[in-house]
Amino acid sequence: MAPVQTPEQSNGSLTLNPVVQRVLSRGKSLLSPSTPRSPPPSYGSIVTVLSIDGGGVRGIIPGTILAFLEEKLQELDGPEARLANYFDAQS
Repeated sequence: MAPVQTPEQSNGSLTLNPVVQRVLSRGKSLLSPSTPRSPPPSYGSIVTVLSIDGGGVRGIIPGTILAFLEEKLQELDGPEARLANYFDAQS
């Protein structure tokens, strides 16, 4: 698994592990600029849940990843996009 590099460690680029890369790349195909900003599409009885496990160094790593993901969503859907808008429940 490739380490996550901070800007102090590299030239400002972020290296993500393969799992995170797959999630983000799938998100790009699913979230296009034409995707409605809110409300998210309804899929009947399907409920989307964001579950975060592991605290890393007291939650710093998961928090950093969530901030990065929200930033990418804002690039796709505009500055008002929030991570919570894409999930029915978070835990």
